[in-house]
Amino acid sequence: MDKAAIRETLEEAGVEIELKGILRMEYSPKTKYSRLRVIFYGEPVDDSARAKTIPDFESVGACWVSIDDLSSLRLRGPEPLLWCTYVSRNLSIYPLSLLTTEGAMVPLIN
Repeated sequence: MDKAAIRETLEEAGVEIELKGILRMEYSPKTKYSRLRVIFYGEPVDDSARAKTIPDFESVGACWVSIDDLSSLRLRGPEPLLWCTYVSRNLSIYPLSLLTTEGAMVPLIN
């Protein structure tokens, strides 16, 4: 999942990122399938990197905006505003070590 988040950000925004943590993990069991979603927090590897400016199929309508401008955009849902506000308030960002494989070593915390 972490590699997919890095790859998709590069494909859709044209920016290489480093994942810094996890904002939320969601598990939704359904009748015929289950959904697992991880919402990562990442930052550009290069602070001067510019996002792609010519949209393609993956990024039509993509743009950089301030948190204040998010509420004026027509989005599919409220999550972008929710997560940007969450991060701006310095709320918990959980370690990437939460996402691990079965049987992996558990880091001990003092």
